Amino acid sequence: MFSKSLVPFVLLAVFTSSVNARMRVIERDGRALYGRRFGQEQNPAIAELSSACNGATCGVLAGKAVGTLLAASPECAQQDLADDIIDAAREQDATTQAKMIDIAKRFRQAEKNTPPDFTTNPPTNRNSVFCQTPPRNAELTGLNQSQDPANNPDDFFDPACKCTVKKGSQANTSPLAGGATSGGTTGRNNEANKGGNDNGKDTSTSAGTATETGAAGETATATTTAAVSETATATTTDAAATTSAPANSDPTDTCPAVATVTVTVDPSAPTATATGVDTSATSVSTDPSATGTTPASPAATAAPANGNIDLGSCSDPTIKFGAGIEGRTETSFIPNNLKEFNHGSAQNSAIITQFVCDTFVNSCKANQAAIDACKQAKNAAAAAGAKKGAAADAFNQVFGVTTKFAAIQALDDQGRAVA
Repeated sequence: MFSKSLVPFVLLAVFTSSVNARMRVIERDGRALYGRRFGQEQNPAIAELSSACNGATCGVLAGKAVGTLLAASPECAQQDLADDIIDAAREQDATTQAKMIDIAKRFRQAEKNTPPDFTTNPPTNRNSVFCQTPPRNAELTGLNQSQDPANNPDDFFDPACKCTVKKGSQANTSPLAGGATSGGTTGRNNEANKGGNDNGKDTSTSAGTATETGAAGETATATTTAAVSETATATTTDAAATTSAPANSDPTDTCPAVATVTVTVDPSAPTATATGVDTSATSVSTDPSATGTTPASPAATAAPANGNIDLGSCSDPTIKFGAGIEGRTETSFIPNNLKEFNHGSAQNSAIITQFVCDTFVNSCKANQAAIDACKQAKNAAAAAGAKKGAAADAFNQVFGVTTKFAAIQALDDQGRAVA
């Protein structure tokens, strides 16, 4: 006989017993379908990045990465962060560098958040717009963020207007045309550079006087006017170097006027006053902030070592080296002409030399001889020691400019001398 006292135990047994059943998953074409996710900023590459190198570098980059995948982030924010990762990677050992570059490439292809368009019924899933600026690093060329295949292929969310734009209505609804090569200038670089060398207009004279702070100009003699009695000298010689084009820029002229210049710069000379005769077209660069540990600028206008070199719209591809650049404790490299080569400083010369060579292609429209010379200069800099002043000297020498940055002691981020 069933006792009423057993009822609670029977009910407990019924409600706690396991139920074996198959979870119902909505499917289409044999594949599971899942609701639209907004959490695309939690990409596995970010977690890998945070531990790829020291926290001061990779931890900070990983922290920034999340925001670049949010719907409201600018269209190039994701690519800029991937470029930052590669820039930082070039200052690491070979193993870490390879790992970080791989992370950067995968991160660049991660899907961005895009909210559905709730003004339609039912809401329309939208794609993210494409960055229209070439990446700074060649490793990212041709890479774009992924798009959810469930999105409407004709609808894009543009963070600039926070609205829907139709495919083809504006350039950023398609990937950057032609798989543009690396070397684009970004806003980050603009912010990083707090003023640069301001090149004057080209002039052709038979005699002239120029004053340059922090550098010796393309003249016969430069005498230091600082408190200490130091001298920086510059020598003009017919055998040293030639320009790439005639003064009238006529490519059909087979007898171009050539400027033959070799410049020797004493990096310890804080101020120099130069006088002399110069019959070539020159640009004088003045940097009033150059003092003590700030590196002296190379020649104002580079004289290419090969007369066939045409730098296009650019004039000065040289780089400089020293401590205190952009407030850094460690020694670093930076382009001499920030108007033409707008990039922040870097401890590894390879970052700057690669950027200069990329800019030859993307902005300067230099000829093939100039591009080949830049590759030669980049390799020479790497062979001289990526983090030493000799790298800048080797790079500049290919373009006919002699500098003495090798005399500057390389320092780490604690201000300690490094071999």
